[in-house]
Amino acid sequence: MNEAFMLLRRRRGVLEVLPESPGNNGEPVSEAFVDKSPSPEESCWRRERTQLLTEAINRLGPTIRTTILLRDIEERSVKETAQILGASITAVKARVFQGRRKLRESVHRGLLRGVYGDGRVEAQHC
Repeated sequence: MNEAFMLLRRRRGVLEVLPESPGNNGEPVSEAFVDKSPSPEESCWRRERTQLLTEAINRLGPTIRTTILLRDIEERSVKETAQILGASITAVKARVFQGRRKLRESVHRGLLRGVYGDGRVEAQHC
């Protein structure tokens, strides 16, 4: 029995690796079995962050919200954004700065408060 226990102890530290022969799509077999999709926790966390950010954007004033959407979501240049809004480049830069600051504060408060609003930091929809 002692010999069997010793054998098990020695094997405990050994990690089996699948051979690196090509799989069905040309990638190594060991990589073919790796699930590259996000974990359920990661998927849930992404949904919650998206929800927090969407709610924070919707709470912005219409002028700042439009500026943030054009600059950060549609990835337009400052000059383009200024032309679309009929504002100066300086005004666009100021609105973007204010909007990002407000979003950062709002999202940060939302994360600290938790999704339920009573201080618990738990997954809401998962």
